[in-house]
Amino acid sequence: MEVVNVNKGRLEAFTDAILAIIMTIMVLELHTPEGFTLAAIQNELIPLLAYVISFVGITNLWATHHFIFEPMHKVSYGVFIVNMALLLWVSLVPITTA
Repeated sequence: MEVVNVNKGRLEAFTDAILAIIMTIMVLELHTPEGFTLAAIQNELIPLLAYVISFVGITNLWATHHFIFEPMHKVSYGVFIVNMALLLWVSLVPITTA
């Protein structure tokens, strides 16, 4: 089996783009309160908390991904497949956040 090297920079850029899209989709689930009362704001606290927790988690994932890929010179096809699997599962975060 031939070893295929994937362009490291393109894989990192693709991952960055996907994570940015996921974060954007998550924020679309937030709604403005229907008024300025405490009750109206309380209705939006759970979705806001879910968004903040998910945002922090994805930010941590992005930073970890960056630090793992920094010392790499080449990315094998296996690493590419694992990265795509990671993105598949992370893309489900907006569904769980909603």
